[in-house]
Amino acid sequence: MIKGKNINLRTFREKDLEEFHILDTDLSNRGDYYIWEITSESGLKKWFNETGIWNEDFGRMLIVDNEDTILGYVNYFKSIKYFSALEIGAILFSTENRKKGIATEALELFIEYLFNAKDVNRLEIRAHVDNIASQRVAEKCGFIFEGIIRGAVLRRDSYCNLKQYSLLRNEYFNKKLKKNIS
Repeated sequence: MIKGKNINLRTFREKDLEEFHILDTDLSNRGDYYIWEITSESGLKKWFNETGIWNEDFGRMLIVDNEDTILGYVNYFKSIKYFSALEIGAILFSTENRKKGIATEALELFIEYLFNAKDVNRLEIRAHVDNIASQRVAEKCGFIFEGIIRGAVLRRDSYCNLKQYSLLRNEYFNKKLKKNIS
């Protein structure tokens, strides 16, 4: 478990699967910008039994409060095989938990974990061009805007543009060093 001030990150347990599946497949929990792809309950159980929903190229941790209530999740995945990079993201299921700094804290904890645990030089966040909240979280976490990825993702009935952000390993550790010196 990765402990934060207000939330914790932890891997999945078998007892989480039913509740997680209910939360994750309720498309109203996805907000306006998150992808609508869902996993069947049997597919989720199989995935958990085979990998624990964690392997070299993909990992997902639950965001939980201090009472261990599932609030959402963070994940990483290898989007381009030849990059020394992982794409990361977060989702909070309840709109009541948004705009409270939970996603920022979760990603900050996750970023620290990934840069300390994985041999990766770059973390990436891609956000829909209209998703100001996700863009703001990326910026608060130190990510740098790199540009627009045109027509990248099908959202409902049309292809949309994404904003590309990245954080390099040396940028993260230099920022952390400066923060500790001050």
